[in-house]
Amino acid sequence: MATQHYYDFLLGGITIPERHRDRLDEHQRLFQKWECGVSFFTSQVVYNADNAIWMLRDYDEFCKERNKPPARIIFAFAPFGRESTVNFLRWLGVELPEGTVKRVLTRGSPERCVKESKNLLGELQTYSGRC
Repeated sequence: MATQHYYDFLLGGITIPERHRDRLDEHQRLFQKWECGVSFFTSQVVYNADNAIWMLRDYDEFCKERNKPPARIIFAFAPFGRESTVNFLRWLGVELPEGTVKRVLTRGSPERCVKESKNLLGELQTYSGRC
């Protein structure tokens, strides 16, 4: 529908790095949605850089093989400070490494989680600079 009609706004989609880990096809889903008119993607909350980097690597290679530019991907980060929030995020399917959870909850501070998110962003930026 998006490719058949003019819109004066951009259409965005969702990407889930954990789905790529489980199904190994998130990069193909991103490409297919881009071909259908999705201009950018927002990720589910990211706490595991490895999943996101794996998805980015496969997506970048898939696009290069087809001589197409990749769509913009916006990664979402969200701090937590309580066990109940951890449980909710896990219920959503977000992978939270146990080390991250322990570092944040033992310090009882969402600020620690913000620092963890900043470190994840740095890892993603370092990888993205190699693409």
